[in-house]
Amino acid sequence: MHSEEQIILATAYLEEKVSNARLQSVLGLHSTEIGKLLFNLVEKNMLIAERRGRWTTYHINREYVIQPEQLELTDISIPELDLNRTDQLIYQFVQVNKIITTQQIVDIIDSISTKQGASVAINRLINKGLLIKVRQGRHVFYTLK
Repeated sequence: MHSEEQIILATAYLEEKVSNARLQSVLGLHSTEIGKLLFNLVEKNMLIAERRGRWTTYHINREYVIQPEQLELTDISIPELDLNRTDQLIYQFVQVNKIITTQQIVDIIDSISTKQGASVAINRLINKGLLIKVRQGRHVFYTLK
């Protein structure tokens, strides 16, 4: 979320409603830029637009529920799988990117510096039934089971 969006939400919360004109004085941005930010917040269901003729005011959606596509990768936890932090990071990477290689594990995981170390971590996830090994010619990668 952009800092401007956070300021808009805070202003709407504190003042109970906001308008494009009010936000121009708060943010110092052009009305078109504020309109885009407001549109995004309405699309995310965080603000509710109230139209009265030519004027629109916005207020906080008090029934807002965070949507899965708005979660950051670090917000995802897998407590039921009882994975250590390294395995969680690998599993989350595969969830997002669909595949992973041992070289990618070496590149993204600070605590793993060799392909052999990556293989040990991958084998833990394979043994838990979370990943499978896929071979395409000379190439080997791992994906969700």
